[in-house]
Amino acid sequence: VGFIGALVDHKAPWTLAEAMPIVRRSLPGARAVYVGEGEERPRIEAVAAANPGTVHLAGWRDDVADCYAAFDLFVMPSKLEG
Repeated sequence: VGFIGALVDHKAPWTLAEAMPIVRRSLPGARAVYVGEGEERPRIEAVAAANPGTVHLAGWRDDVADCYAAFDLFVMPSKLEG
C-alpha cells in the first residue's frame, strides 16, 4: 500500500500507518510504503515503531512513476483534499 506526498498535517499521512494493523488481519504480508518527507514523519515513525514491519519510509525520491507502478494500492489520506 503506497502513499506519495508531503508528510504534512493536512494530508493526515499517519492514518495509513494506524490502519495497517487492521489491514494485516486480512492481508498479513501487507505493508505501507511512504514516499515523501515532512513534519509528520516522526509521528508516522512512532506508529511504525509500535507495529514493526508494517511501515517503510522511503523518503524523498525522484522516481515517482516507478513507485506508483510498484504499489498494489495507492492511498491518499487527507483532511482537506477531495
